[in-house]
Amino acid sequence: MSIMEALQEQLEQEKENCKDCEDQEHSEMCNSCGIGGIISNIEMEISETDKEREPKVKKKPELLIFRVDEYSWYVAHDLMEFLNWYHKNIDSIDDPDELTELEMFDPEDGTMWNDRNITQEDVDRLGDCDDITGGGVGDLMRRDGEIYKRQTFADVLGEEDIKEPYEIASTEW
Repeated sequence: MSIMEALQEQLEQEKENCKDCEDQEHSEMCNSCGIGGIISNIEMEISETDKEREPKVKKKPELLIFRVDEYSWYVAHDLMEFLNWYHKNIDSIDDPDELTELEMFDPEDGTMWNDRNITQEDVDRLGDCDDITGGGVGDLMRRDGEIYKRQTFADVLGEEDIKEPYEIASTEW
């Protein structure tokens, strides 16, 4: 499923969940759920009043990973939350073609280097080596005196729930 198809599916699902949307065209913003127009113009901005309002649709606690380019990975609850946050905080999305390389996947399906969850067994295994790599989860490396371990995004996140999306990994050291 493409990103645009997933976005359309999520928009349809949220419209079904919002009672005030039943009689509205979603070319304009719905005052209750805040969705609308996101497919035709991805420039959806949420006002401070909208943020303070009690949401009518309960968000799922599951998290997703979004890869925008070859340098950065972000974590968010869903595609719309990510796109709104990215548009507001990182870069405006003026043209849907800018999303052609956007990848969305489960935190279990991707890995990153991280200095969390390092055990004494990992330290002993690395010893004086600079790296022990085999191309997968559990690989170890030492960089600038710190030890890093290749872990799934899910292992790094643990039981954490997030308040807003953020960059979880980057190729920039």
